[in-house]
This record gives sequence, C-alpha cells and structure tokens, in this order.
Amino acid sequence: MKKAIRVVICIFFMLQLTGCMTTTKMNQIMSSWEGNHISDLIASWGPPAQVIDDGKGGKIYCYQYSSAIHMPGTTSTYGNAYTYGNQTTFNASTYTSPGYTIPVNKNRMFWVNENGIIYRWSWKGL
Repeated sequence: MKKAIRVVICIFFMLQLTGCMTTTKMNQIMSSWEGNHISDLIASWGPPAQVIDDGKGGKIYCYQYSSAIHMPGTTSTYGNAYTYGNQTTFNASTYTSPGYTIPVNKNRMFWVNENGIIYRWSWKGL
C-alpha cells in the first residue's frame, strides 16, 4: 500500500515538473517543425545529439535529454498510548525511508529529406 501511494505521489510530482506538458502540446510543438528547413530547427534547439542516415538520401536528427527527479525520504512515527491508573505511557516507533532518484529520458527525432526539409517526427518522454 505504501509503495502504491509513493508511485501516485511520484507521478503527481513528475506531472508538475513537466510544466503541464501534455501529449497534445508536444504533438503541436513537434508538428510545427514539419515543412521547415532543418537549419531552422538547429538554430532554435541547438545541435542534435546524433544524426543518422535514413537510407533514402535523407537523415534523422535525434535530440536526447536526460534529467532526474529526486524524491526525498520520509520519516513517520507511529505509536500507541496506554493508560494504567492515572499514568499514561506512549510507545512510539519511527520509520525512515531513504530518498530515491527517478531518471527522466526525453527523445525527439526529426526525419529530413535530401533538401533539408523536415517531413516526419517522433518523440518519447514528456
């Protein structure tokens, strides 16, 4: 149960860190480059991480971004109170879970024809 709650919290924070990026917005960004010359994309995004020959006289320009989200550890204290006569005692246990890091990888690919025009795109990771 605790693990499921952590996963839900993690997903919530990851969505917050993406700046409300959605699949629709990403598709709009990517499709806005169709029909443009690759030099315009490079001027805006910088050089790609990799350029691959597509086997048809064109190229595939690959942009790759890696980052990480660190989830801090948590500390929880659980206990019970017991009353004996007029004296109350409290037994407590404290549990601490370590923090962890979640890698985030983003890939953006653009297919460019022999004239340098972008005609297809693909992405993975918001």
